[in-house]
Amino acid sequence: MSDFIGTIGGQVSNGGVVGPENGGSEISNPDIISNFTSSGTWTATAGYPNLEVVMVAGGGGPFGVDGSSGGGAGGMIITPATFTSPQSPSPITVGGNASDSSFPGVSLTAQAGGRGGGYGTTSTSGGSGGGGGRGQGSGSPGTQPSQPANSGTYGFGNAGSGRNPATYGGGGGAGENGGTDGQAHGGDGKTIPGGFPDSGTFLAGGGGGGGFGAPPGPGGQGGGGPRNTPGQANTGGGGGGTSPGQFSPGSGGSGRVIVREVAYTSTNPPASGIWSSNDVYYWIRQGLWY
Repeated sequence: MSDFIGTIGGQVSNGGVVGPENGGSEISNPDIISNFTSSGTWTATAGYPNLEVVMVAGGGGPFGVDGSSGGGAGGMIITPATFTSPQSPSPITVGGNASDSSFPGVSLTAQAGGRGGGYGTTSTSGGSGGGGGRGQGSGSPGTQPSQPANSGTYGFGNAGSGRNPATYGGGGGAGENGGTDGQAHGGDGKTIPGGFPDSGTFLAGGGGGGGFGAPPGPGGQGGGGPRNTPGQANTGGGGGGTSPGQFSPGSGGSGRVIVREVAYTSTNPPASGIWSSNDVYYWIRQGLWY
């Protein structure tokens, strides 16, 4: 039996699939989260056009001397959710104590936190700056916002506070300067934005300053260490300063990189079905059978 060849509804049918067009079905593709607490390799998921990145470098610790200010938090980067997904795989570096974090696939680098100054030592700048040492009127600046391209455009970091006669300064955080909430207080960090499983969690808090003759300062929200205490791991928090007679400063907390491949909706192509003779008659009468 030969295939039917003819014209139905103005279209030529030669034995292929015929019938009225059915609409395609929509498919919801959910967010995909990759959470790096140590260095590794990121691989893109096929079909996902955009991503959002949250990353923080390792926090800085204070210098190991007899009394010191808090270390600055690691620089923090929060991109919009419109970054084009890059070619992959791409290496991810998660910085440890006073080390950078990076994601070369999207050309992002978060700077390590600065060191807190102490007796006879000067603080250093970094993603967020360390609190000032003896004789410093202020702490060191945060340099993450001044980094090139998107590392600076979407970067956060602030300065540490200076030493006064009774306390050393607090390290800067991603959200505010050291000393904002009190002379030796570490600066608070910033929260992970919505769309991530742990949104609302603080990262990149500055370390609290050591004190003598006055209470020492607490670490900033986001893993900043209080006096003689390291910054919290995988927050980029600055290490707490030392008290007089304490020569073992708290190191900075390690960093973190989170990649969110942004949810999107795709559509299956329309498909024709199998039709009864009554359905065929109806659609021909309507002029919709092709």
